[in-house]
Amino acid sequence: MKNLSLISFVGVDKHTNLMEILPFIQYTPLICEFGVLYSESKRSIRYPDYEFCRNFIDWIADYHIRSSLHLCGSEAINNFLEEDPSIIKLCNFAGRTQLNINIKNFTDYDELSDKILDIAIKYNITVILQKNATKQKFNELVLKKLNNAKNIHFLNDSSGGFGREISKVDEPSANYFTGYAGGINPENVSKIVSLIEGNNPNNNPYYIDMESGIRENNIFSLKKCKEILDKIK
Repeated sequence: MKNLSLISFVGVDKHTNLMEILPFIQYTPLICEFGVLYSESKRSIRYPDYEFCRNFIDWIADYHIRSSLHLCGSEAINNFLEEDPSIIKLCNFAGRTQLNINIKNFTDYDELSDKILDIAIKYNITVILQKNATKQKFNELVLKKLNNAKNIHFLNDSSGGFGREISKVDEPSANYFTGYAGGINPENVSKIVSLIEGNNPNNNPYYIDMESGIRENNIFSLKKCKEILDKIK
C-alpha cells in the first residue's frame, strides 16, 4: 500500500453526520478526501442541492480536510464550460473538481479540451477527468496538450460510473496524478490496491475513488469508509 496517497470517499449527502468525518483526520499521511455530487437536473439523495454543496465544502475546509466536487449531468457540465459564476465559485472552494462528461454530447474534442484546460488555468481549479474506452480519443488529445500540468488529474474508471469491479489496471502515471475507481468496497479494496501496486513498477503515487461501494440503503456510509481504512492502513 506504500504508493497509495489519497482515498476519495464520494457521495456525502444531507443524511451524513458531518462531525463524524472529523476522526478521519487521524489517518494522515494517508489522506482522506470527501466528495459531493452536484447536478442541476438529477434529483435524488445522491445529488444534494447547491446550498448543501457550498456549505459542506466551506465546512470541511475549516477543518483542513480535503474535498472534491463532482459535476454530473449536461447542465452542470455546460455551466462549467460557460464559466457560470456560481459553478466556478463552487469549484474554487473545492479541493478538486471532477467533470463527469458524457462525451457523446460533444463532437469537437479539440475545442472541449482547450476550454477545460483554459478554465483550469484561469481559475486555478484542479480538474479530474475520467479515463475509459469511450473517452480514449478525447483523453489522448488532452494528454498531448497537458505539458505536465499538475492541476489535471485522471481517474481510470472502466466501469463508467456503474460500479463494476476493477479487473485490470494501467500503471499510475508519473506525469499526472492517477486515480482508480470501479466497484471498490470494503470487501475487495485490499485486493484492488494490491492489483494497482503490482502494476506500479516505478512507485508512482495514486489514489482510489469510491461511491456506490460505500453506501448502505443508498445512503452514504461513514461506517463503510472506516472499514475501507481499516482494511488498508
